[in-house]
Amino acid sequence: MKLPSSIASCLAAAALLSVPCAAPAAPAAADSSAQRTILKAVTPALVRVEFHLQFDKGEGPQRRLPGQGRRGAAAGGELTDLDQLIEDERPWEVGAFLIAPRRVVLTDPMIHPRFVQKILVRSGDKTVAAKPVAYVTDRDALILELEGDLPGAEPVKFKGSAKGPFFGVTYSQYTGEWGAGVAPFSETVWRWDAHPPVSMIQADMLIVDSKGDGVGVGIKPFTPIGEGWKTAPDKWPSLSPAEMASKVKQLQAVADPAIVRVTLGLRSPKASTPAVMRRQMQMEDEDGSGDSGTERTVSGLLVGKDRVVVLAALSPKITARLERIRVYAGKEVIDAKFTASLKDYGAFVATLSKPAPSSVTLSTAPLTDNRMTLLLRADVTIRGEQRSSYFDHERLLWFETGPKRRTYARLYSSQEGIFLFDLKNHLVTLPMSLREGPTLERGGRSLRSEVMVPSAYLAEALADLGSSADLANVPLSEAEETRVGWLGVELQPLDKDLARANNVADQTQDGQSGALVTYVYPGSPAAKAGVEGGMILLRIKTPSKPAPIDVRVDDDRNRQSFPWEQLDQVTDRFFDRVPVPWPAVDNSINRLITDLGFGTKFTLEYVANGQLKSTSFSVEGSPKHYESADRYKSETLGLTVRDLTYEVRHYIQRKDDEPGVVIAKLEPGSRASISGLKPYELITHINDQPVATVKDFEKLTQAGGELRLSIKRMSKGRIVTIRPAN
Repeated sequence: MKLPSSIASCLAAAALLSVPCAAPAAPAAADSSAQRTILKAVTPALVRVEFHLQFDKGEGPQRRLPGQGRRGAAAGGELTDLDQLIEDERPWEVGAFLIAPRRVVLTDPMIHPRFVQKILVRSGDKTVAAKPVAYVTDRDALILELEGDLPGAEPVKFKGSAKGPFFGVTYSQYTGEWGAGVAPFSETVWRWDAHPPVSMIQADMLIVDSKGDGVGVGIKPFTPIGEGWKTAPDKWPSLSPAEMASKVKQLQAVADPAIVRVTLGLRSPKASTPAVMRRQMQMEDEDGSGDSGTERTVSGLLVGKDRVVVLAALSPKITARLERIRVYAGKEVIDAKFTASLKDYGAFVATLSKPAPSSVTLSTAPLTDNRMTLLLRADVTIRGEQRSSYFDHERLLWFETGPKRRTYARLYSSQEGIFLFDLKNHLVTLPMSLREGPTLERGGRSLRSEVMVPSAYLAEALADLGSSADLANVPLSEAEETRVGWLGVELQPLDKDLARANNVADQTQDGQSGALVTYVYPGSPAAKAGVEGGMILLRIKTPSKPAPIDVRVDDDRNRQSFPWEQLDQVTDRFFDRVPVPWPAVDNSINRLITDLGFGTKFTLEYVANGQLKSTSFSVEGSPKHYESADRYKSETLGLTVRDLTYEVRHYIQRKDDEPGVVIAKLEPGSRASISGLKPYELITHINDQPVATVKDFEKLTQAGGELRLSIKRMSKGRIVTIRPAN
């Protein structure tokens, strides 16, 4: 059965907007001849506005707009890439209505003037240049003024009062051609719980009576009820270009000194194996900064007298190395001290060493109070020491519900560097990524894409940093940098066969999650809790994340295939590519536990003897591990050694009272390399003296003379002699 056009269009709008659609009241019957009469009467008022766009300083508008209006982006509607339009040498065309001899009303394109080469209004094959004359403040509309009369066009005639039935006239491009449509119009009322009712408009439409006389204009998606669409556009509240220019100038005076450049000084990562360094660089790239050096330049927002919110989504591994924060506030350079990372947002708070010369005022009004209303936009980009800022206007149309039932907004372009203010110059939204709880992913707390975060949420977090801070994402001393929380087990990933053999296929998605305990370190948290080999670890539950986290184990195929038998064939040019043979302590499970924060309680679910069980733990730090072990580099020998740690001893089956240090690095062409030493071998004795620690190694090698080293490679031993240098 075919639905009436009014109901079908209403349902289509509801699908796009994700809101229910009230059934319209049945209008008086109208045959197609009446609609044709209306079309004939209003066609001269239907015009197209052409925005001829351009790149500026190598940048384009970047916006992606729905081809039939902007609401479609939220629901997968057709999108128009404005940058692509420039490359295609064609303008962006928008349907509009001539409401006076030289006045046109349309949906606000919200494009910065620097990207607009010219604006033309077209009727048939005639065009006239135009420019903005009124920025409507209470709905998504803009009014243009033509530089002259447009031949062949006639404005719609608005009456002070009119009686139904009413009709909606739309003008848009459809399947490659421009055309107009007429359908019976009946107001569909929509009300959010916390706001007055509004009219839901399916498309930008000219609303007329049965004679084609104007009643009003409906701008999608929502228009103030009653008086909204029944009011002629020239009666809408608006700002003139001069008033807008004044507002933008005031915004610049507020935003420029308060949105600042911040440099972060990071301690160099502790020397490590190439494989671990590659993993660390990967994690640093995943934190969203795109910069893995020891100094980063980011944006900051001055709030209050002595605080700066640094808009950098640093992972715990990066924050651990943070040593210096420097804020460039105008001509002043102010040092700041780290205060707290925000656990819900990709930012941290720092305290200034002296009061800032300026700051922003945070709006605490609900974000949806700003739906479609005119806002001011500060677009700030900071790259190194270069700072650029542009100011214009913006509107919020696309809202979504995020974690903890909070409401966020998105723009139809990248949110990066965009700050929105109300007409009182109070900050309404700022761009931040959303952090979720601890995760098994390498980046620590996972990040969602950047959204426009209401400043009210930032104000709430700043007012109670005790509750909003991420206690596991803090700067650490160099000694603490490599600290790791641990469970104290070695694990093997499940597969389909293991899951079914252990009757946990239903608990592990047929082996896609879960891990088999292959070893429990004596004295570890797991050992104290009674965890034993053969048990299946399933899930970890944390206070900060309602959903349980499925246990998954890192892929460790490189270690399992360590080429001990072929090690003699590896030349020193490739030593840095040889993977560490023992299991890394910095694995997915221990990273997750570390990110929970030391002392934090969590629950581990596992299967033992076919029974589902759970045990509570508190996060404890592991003993020294390979990456944190004491080390010593002999410049003379070109050799770096490390103390044996618990996981290394277990791998090579060496008891606690047996001496030995592990060869961590060999310099190509060095005396040690030429003598035949290989990575990850043990040096147990020098000149028949036991080497229990790197301090013993340092003492015995500095004595001079010929060195006779006892070398252990797994179960095989040999003697290597290194003679004094000539």
